Amino acid sequence: MVVDTTKSREAYLEWMAKTRPAGTSNDSGLRRPLWYARPLKPTLDAYRLPAD
Repeated sequence: MVVDTTKSREAYLEWMAKTRPAGTSNDSGLRRPLWYARPLKPTLDAYRLPAD
């Protein structure tokens, strides 16, 4: 198997250009929405972004 790492990196950078940083979809400062269904829901502290 041969992998073209240059093409792989290009695809990764293209994908990253389409994403937003964590917390920009809302002003709550959370990594992800609280309403995501999860079999084992973490504590609220696990959702918070670190303070800069």
